[in-house]
Amino acid sequence: MNQTTSVCLCRTCGRWPIEDAGDAIASGDYAKALRLIRPLANDGDAAAQYNLGLMYVVGRGAQQDYAAAAVWFQKAAQQGYALAQSNLGVLYRDGRGVPQDNAKAADQGDAVTQFLLGNQYAHGIGVWQDLARPALGWPTSSATLPATRRHVGWALRPP
Repeated sequence: MNQTTSVCLCRTCGRWPIEDAGDAIASGDYAKALRLIRPLANDGDAAAQYNLGLMYVVGRGAQQDYAAAAVWFQKAAQQGYALAQSNLGVLYRDGRGVPQDNAKAADQGDAVTQFLLGNQYAHGIGVWQDLARPALGWPTSSATLPATRRHVGWALRPP
């Protein structure tokens, strides 16, 4: 007896396809999650683009590919998806899949890089001293770091 499984690609059954993908990830069926997420990402769904980027970063469901992850994070970030923008910043900071670029990392919202660059510019370490740069929003005090660090780049750590 052939058994087929249908996947809901619409909202009529009471579930979103991204929820089915989340269930697949939770159960360890990364291939199914990829099959569900990729069409959504290609159609411009920012959450799916972000999650596809994560799959490329950790190598679950897709071969690890930081360059592909950067492409999908960029697409989601352009739609205002904050976690994608932060994770793109981490890729720029670490030079994974993109050229290492601390300024781009800071501009993408990577709090650690913002802190380090803010200090460099404030004290003229390795760059021309520029006291205006930290004042533009890059923190120079570690007091601002712990609260933001908890949320930046956490998803890039493999489980």
